[in-house]
Amino acid sequence: MKYLLGVSLSLFLASVSCLKHEQQEALVLIDDMKITVKDLTDRMKEYDFDPSSMPKDQSLEFKEKVLNEMIEEKILLREASNRNLDIQNAELEIYMEQMKGDYTDEDFDKILESRGMSMKDLKLRTKMNLLLGRVVDSLTRDVTKPSKDKIESYYKENIEEFFEPKKYLVQQIVVRSQEDAKHVLNLIKKKESFDDLARAYSLTPEGSKGGRLGWLYEGLPKVVWKSVASAKLNVPVGPIESEYGFHIVKVLDIKPERLLPQSEAKPKIESELTRRERDELLTKWKQETFSKIKIVRNNALLASI
Repeated sequence: MKYLLGVSLSLFLASVSCLKHEQQEALVLIDDMKITVKDLTDRMKEYDFDPSSMPKDQSLEFKEKVLNEMIEEKILLREASNRNLDIQNAELEIYMEQMKGDYTDEDFDKILESRGMSMKDLKLRTKMNLLLGRVVDSLTRDVTKPSKDKIESYYKENIEEFFEPKKYLVQQIVVRSQEDAKHVLNLIKKKESFDDLARAYSLTPEGSKGGRLGWLYEGLPKVVWKSVASAKLNVPVGPIESEYGFHIVKVLDIKPERLLPQSEAKPKIESELTRRERDELLTKWKQETFSKIKIVRNNALLASI
């Protein structure tokens, strides 16, 4: 019996050792850097779907896409190091708090666990993403502000982008039942504040802001939108049943459809033209840099994962 246990233990330890070795095998060598099987499998856990459930060709295409992203990240992070770029802990903590939002520690940990991540993993990933953004900013800092002629030309050539549809300034209260909706409507008839009632009764996130949804031209359930489009200003309408509950809506103001003048469209155009020039500059840098780097891929190993 002891002999059999000894053999079983030896086989188990050997299989664990073999698995660890496979996990550390290099999928890609990038000069003196490498990406291992474990690196790739850990990254793929962050996605909402399992590549093993895909058809073989789609699974391989997905793995190649993720691996290519990781190769690019490695090269950009090396450039960040060459440029002495870094992310300070205080800055990182601010971003971590923003990501966590209103989640409790327990709920946030559960979300991370569902993606195969720990808080430590998320911090490292967030720091890397911030650093990638910083190095891209550094590489494209010489982008010039778009000229007046370029802005005018873009506006004329893409005029359809600047037609704004009719918009409604909407406020709503959403409750679970028709009885609750009728109760709220009775309170509105008694001149109680719509804002206060939204904060007290509404189930949806904007309830905390008095039910104010801002300017809309879409985004509400079809049956609710139909009531919004036909509502009179400042006259509550409801109850309207949707898959989310029973809605009481109020239209506070309406903006007719219009063509945005160039003066108002200018910030959007500047942003788009700047983005394009940054992309061109970054693409040029990548082409020049990648051509000087030796990248060796183990395609057979990738296909076997």
